[in-house]
Amino acid sequence: MCGIAAILPKSNTTKFDIMPLLNAIEHRGDTLPNFKILGNAILGNVRLKIVDRPFGEQPFYNEDRTIAVVFNGEIYNYKKLKSELIENGHQFKTDCDTEILVHLYEQYGVNMTTHLDGMFAFVIYDSINQNYFAARDNFGIKPLYYCEDENAIYFSSELKSFIHLGVTEFKEIPPANYLTRNGLTQYRKFETYPLRNFPLQEETTLVKILVEEAVKKRVQTDLPVGVFLSGGIDSTIVFLLARKYHSNVTAIIIGEDTAEDVIHAKKLCTENNYKFKHINISKSEILNSVPDIIYSIESYEPNPVRGSAISYPLSKAAKDLGIKIVLCGEGSDEIFGGYGDFIFAETEEVFQSITNNLLADLYRTQLLRVDRTGMAFNVEVREPFMDIALVDTAIKILPKYKVAKLKGRTTTKYILREAFKDILPDHIYSRDKMTLMEGAGADSVEVGKGMFYENAQQKLSEIEFEKIKQSCDACKLNNREEAFYFSIYSKFYKRAKFNIPRTFNAKVEINKNS
Repeated sequence: MCGIAAILPKSNTTKFDIMPLLNAIEHRGDTLPNFKILGNAILGNVRLKIVDRPFGEQPFYNEDRTIAVVFNGEIYNYKKLKSELIENGHQFKTDCDTEILVHLYEQYGVNMTTHLDGMFAFVIYDSINQNYFAARDNFGIKPLYYCEDENAIYFSSELKSFIHLGVTEFKEIPPANYLTRNGLTQYRKFETYPLRNFPLQEETTLVKILVEEAVKKRVQTDLPVGVFLSGGIDSTIVFLLARKYHSNVTAIIIGEDTAEDVIHAKKLCTENNYKFKHINISKSEILNSVPDIIYSIESYEPNPVRGSAISYPLSKAAKDLGIKIVLCGEGSDEIFGGYGDFIFAETEEVFQSITNNLLADLYRTQLLRVDRTGMAFNVEVREPFMDIALVDTAIKILPKYKVAKLKGRTTTKYILREAFKDILPDHIYSRDKMTLMEGAGADSVEVGKGMFYENAQQKLSEIEFEKIKQSCDACKLNNREEAFYFSIYSKFYKRAKFNIPRTFNAKVEINKNS
């Protein structure tokens, strides 16, 4: 895990300075920025030392040092891939997952992404052909941005690297896409059809196996592991499975003592003597952090801004505990029908359409939030519910197994509850869905209500709101809260035009969820 940057000049000159790009993302690593020149390209990174800590310095090269890579993420099947590559004659110097990428590129070219199981963003430079290959994982868990001028194309893990450049527009490599000199190519599309008509018990067993495997592969480390524990079914399942496969796991809990999440999470830990850390944060502390959060997450959407007000201090707590790796429950609501919108889906087609839209937008909402707030404090956040095999299976499960109507009660994520009812305590198994903010006791998340909305009302007058709204008609700013966030965002990232379209599940987060 780290932050990466690269400058690929369009002529045979190397008179470019990569350090401003790397200094802007120095928070993503625990080492000093490092870069190397390969031909006329400059590749650099700031590294968070997790895999093969003594020997993981980037960039990594192939045997004759004609191909180099800088990489952000984790490849969970790298040992298997390494064995296969060695059988094909490739030679390795380390046991770092980054090193396999240059050899995969040699072996498979642009088709290498189909072999990767993990979260990733990387830039490969081929000095012989003077071509580059920049790719991003299936769901956009790890970020990758770029911009260009007449002299070069620039890459970085975050937009803030480009602030000092005189470019006219910042761009983003979308999830499941790669970029070469020939342009963007989508290497995978996720389709939820056809649905499988399997018996409930068979599907439940499969879900249990896949979720357990997803957690297991994400705790294969000798470092201590944390879990952001809300006391809901998603994070509780992740926490209990992490403890099964790792000997040093700490639950990190946030919210007021009387908050629902805190009550249930602490009850789970105290009754079973599980290790945990509780952070009690005030509403004033949350509101005061909003400008820093917007700069960190590079978004003005209320959904990730509000959610980050909770995950930001959670990540800080992990760093204070000396924890670099944290697991969370993000993605479960999207693939198992956890949001209130799913309850009102009248047909399977509508249900699947909601699933598709939520998954397609995750990289701009929940996944963006956990990456930026985690990396702001040198913390790698891993999302087991975003495991590729699990998602491929879950999106084809019949909607009636996800939202079940039993004995006059509607239950969301029913199949997930059933899959782990043997380990979930009753007080958590039967919990209704709560949003991140509500569960932590930080007030309503409905549009036009709550402390975030009221804070914006105080910060902006109606005249100021109208002025900001007119400054970006395409942004469709609906109220003073959105305008307040946009006014902060635009000071840093106004040229990031891809961020102007509004996100789909900004609506979902504010619904009353079951």
